[in-house]
Amino acid sequence: MEAKKIKVLMIHPEENRSKYDFKGIIENECLDHEYVAAVLDRDKYEVGFWDGKIEDVSCKKRIEEFGPDVAFIAGRDFQEE
Repeated sequence: MEAKKIKVLMIHPEENRSKYDFKGIIENECLDHEYVAAVLDRDKYEVGFWDGKIEDVSCKKRIEEFGPDVAFIAGRDFQEE
């Protein structure tokens, strides 16, 4: 009998852009999720994603649908030009 795969949900939090003036700011897409997901996939974990910047469903809804055992949360980096 095959063991149950551990489910990991990769979460990119949404940011509130209305709070900030992004003139002169460079947004760097973090690659944490991609690196970690590649290793987890290689090691036979089930990996899901939720990106607050582009998703039509809430993070809560995605968690309920996917039912992860673990969540990996990382944000984006910002730097001034």
